[in-house]
Amino acid sequence: MKNKTDIAIEAYDNVVDEYIEYFKSKDLKGNVQFQKEIDYVVSKLQDKASILDMGTAIGDYPKFLTEKCNKDFYVVGIDSSPNMLEKAKTNTPKANFELMDIRKLGFKEKSFDAIICFAILTYVDDGDCLIVLDKVDKILKDGGMIAINALEFKDGDQKEMIIPEPFNPKYNNYYNRYTKQFFINYFNKKNYEILNFYDNPIFSSEKAGIFSTENQFSIIVRKQFASKG
Repeated sequence: MKNKTDIAIEAYDNVVDEYIEYFKSKDLKGNVQFQKEIDYVVSKLQDKASILDMGTAIGDYPKFLTEKCNKDFYVVGIDSSPNMLEKAKTNTPKANFELMDIRKLGFKEKSFDAIICFAILTYVDDGDCLIVLDKVDKILKDGGMIAINALEFKDGDQKEMIIPEPFNPKYNNYYNRYTKQFFINYFNKKNYEILNFYDNPIFSSEKAGIFSTENQFSIIVRKQFASKG
């Protein structure tokens, strides 16, 4: 049986044009979808900080970070979709991009000051989520931040589902919901400081169909410095 994450990778590799046209239609006035979260992360980072954008798609967050901030960041975007990544490289020449599966992060330990996981864990097989988070923890520097956005799992919801992709129903896509407590428990166990929570109504109700009443949330956490001795 195909891994559910692979279903999502295949879907997004086939809807690049629809993805681009949709976000053009939203007219974010030069901003990005999770602007409050990205502004918060930027405010806490020093000049020359290294940032990883996981599931970068067409590179909108690296573009914002390298072209519209008053700080000089080293930014890497990764994605499993070759078609998305091709657009990202054209869209954002000042960032670095790599074709990489988030389940197999190929970076050295403690490589990044901040890691962005916006709207990516939603597409990770439930059995792989903790594996991904553990890999993210390893490549984050002490004192570094992780920013995550996810669909919220509430009573009565289906935790996981495979449905026609709203950008193009010709393809199926996989969706996974999370509780806030799941992330609180995980990061408390890892001795992270929880910095901020944001509640976000679904960004694209007219596209999302059955997701039109959904809530998204974001959590931003900081990795504590390792104790000496």
